[in-house]
Amino acid sequence: EKKKAKKREREGNEEGNGEGEADRSHGALAALGGRSRRRASALPRPDRRARPDNHAIYNNMGAALNPAGRPDLALPYYRRAVAAEPESVGPRMNLARALRNLGQIEESEALARWVVERQPDSTEAWQLLGLVTRDARKLNDATRAFAKMLDLDSKHEEAGFELAFTLLLGGDLRRGFDAYEARWRMKRARTLNPTTPKWDGGDLRGKTIWVRGEQGFGDAIQFIRYLRRLKTERGADRVV
Repeated sequence: EKKKAKKREREGNEEGNGEGEADRSHGALAALGGRSRRRASALPRPDRRARPDNHAIYNNMGAALNPAGRPDLALPYYRRAVAAEPESVGPRMNLARALRNLGQIEESEALARWVVERQPDSTEAWQLLGLVTRDARKLNDATRAFAKMLDLDSKHEEAGFELAFTLLLGGDLRRGFDAYEARWRMKRARTLNPTTPKWDGGDLRGKTIWVRGEQGFGDAIQFIRYLRRLKTERGADRVV
């Protein structure tokens, strides 16, 4: 009986201050990285015993589920986090991401604009707005958002790439391909970045040029037709 009483007392303390539930949320967040998406679906739904005003609990649980490919399960956690702390930016940003992943673009965009208004110097906020407005095919808004990211941080790895993708999507090929050079600054592309000098578009007469595929097969097939022009129009001696 004494053990049961201590257990009830411990559970009561956890309900009162929210720390026990928060610890379990953080534990789920840390452990989820090594779990499959199937196992992520087995995580519990929002606990009715948890303090309704502790937004961090729900935000953490949502953050565990959304990256695991279950934004549908993350959504109720994020909504409860926003309800518990309406002026907190983090839960609203996370809710916007989950909604975007579910294709609910209109609500996601409204949340992203709310976040930008309150954190106009946040590159993360502008990136979110750029992504969701691009999904909505509001390409001018998306272009401005990614350009704002570069204004705030000219060395931001993702900003230049996202701007280039948006320009290309809108048919602005010249500016888009120029901006696309930003991909070489991204971590995932550094292993593909050769140390040999890059061709600057100049005269190739008497020279050998090495062409390397760095995108998917579809891109390689699409652009391989232009290789012969390196010889016929640029005068390359050999194309490797």
